[in-house]
Amino acid sequence: AWQVGLAACFIGGFIEVLGAFAGKWIVKITPTAALLGNLASGAVVWLSLVSMLNIFDQPLISLLSLIVILVTFLSKLRLPFGIPAGVVGVMLSVAIAWLSGNMDFSALSSAFTNVSPAPPQPAIMDIFHGMKKVLPFLPVVLPLQISNFICTLQGCESARKAGDNYPVRRSMIVDGAGTLIGSIFGCPFPTTVYYGHPGWKSIGARAGYSVINAAVYAVLCFGGLMGIIVNVIPYTAVMPILVFVGLVSAAQAVKVSPRRHLPAVFLSLIPIVAQYLATAIDAALQAAGTGIEQLGYRAFEVAAFPVGGVYALSQGALLTSLFLAVWTCFVIDRRFIAAAVTSLALAFASATGFTHAPALGFLPQSSRVFAAIYLVASLICLLLYFIRNSRFFEKQSEEKDEISENEDTSFERVAE
Repeated sequence: AWQVGLAACFIGGFIEVLGAFAGKWIVKITPTAALLGNLASGAVVWLSLVSMLNIFDQPLISLLSLIVILVTFLSKLRLPFGIPAGVVGVMLSVAIAWLSGNMDFSALSSAFTNVSPAPPQPAIMDIFHGMKKVLPFLPVVLPLQISNFICTLQGCESARKAGDNYPVRRSMIVDGAGTLIGSIFGCPFPTTVYYGHPGWKSIGARAGYSVINAAVYAVLCFGGLMGIIVNVIPYTAVMPILVFVGLVSAAQAVKVSPRRHLPAVFLSLIPIVAQYLATAIDAALQAAGTGIEQLGYRAFEVAAFPVGGVYALSQGALLTSLFLAVWTCFVIDRRFIAAAVTSLALAFASATGFTHAPALGFLPQSSRVFAAIYLVASLICLLLYFIRNSRFFEKQSEEKDEISENEDTSFERVAE
């Protein structure tokens, strides 16, 4: 499994590097509301929502920390002597966890006895062996790496909107190179430019923040000290900070998006929520000793819960979220040719199993109906384009077109 993970990571690094040469073009043609709305949706669900659920699952440990962090960060209140509010919040959770008996002294003691240096070891042969076995897992690997690729673009665009213009191509090449190097030394986890630039910037983090992160990770990991850290600091202690990062990312998407595109921002949230619901359902069924394949959709239909819709939206959720948001922006701006092309992209993604299907393949049974409907949607958009440009409707739409131009609905100008 580890070898397959290394091979997948190695493939992902190449995808990221190759994608660097299309990154600027993708950012240019994609509406801001779609690109950042999609990022904000992931941040709200996978950072804020998941962290909030964990905090309220153990309120004694982390809820007070959440209040402290939100009060100081949102009010931009500086603590005495320049003490970072994040450190105060984490230390408060650590103190409460130990004083309330929620931490295990024996586990900490055992962690100390297991400390040993762990310098990086070359794993080139393991990647080679993994390549022989990775083929059946490409339906999982490719969408994941595309998600990382898109997330990097979103991170760069989020930073640009926050006032920091990083070179997209260079960022993506370095990101991909980091993934490749990591896999060569045994790391199965791909890297990406992650959520939260506006949040970190708002609390005073600068370039030194990344350098310190790198140094701390190197010392902890190469020194074999991670076991101690996880047994000193409870898992939920850092979650209040993640709640804040998700909220700021979402706020930025709403703030910098044109008002008329806000429906696209909120629409992009729905597939990501479905993705989390599917994860929660799988976890619940696993805890009950079964799975959705064994239980079937019918058991949920009796309870009037549309579990089929949850799984359809959750499969390839990031791409579905992004394409639907892009399509919505184009429809709002009455750019029907662009909307038709986006519908074709949705149809292709469905027809190949990238969306609405559990695995890649040509016309999977679960997604072929979506492919057909998106094709029809493309034809509808083309029809609307010809109707809008026909002489019959010319006079009726003249006044609306004038208003539209005054509102700066030109996609190119929005992208600029």
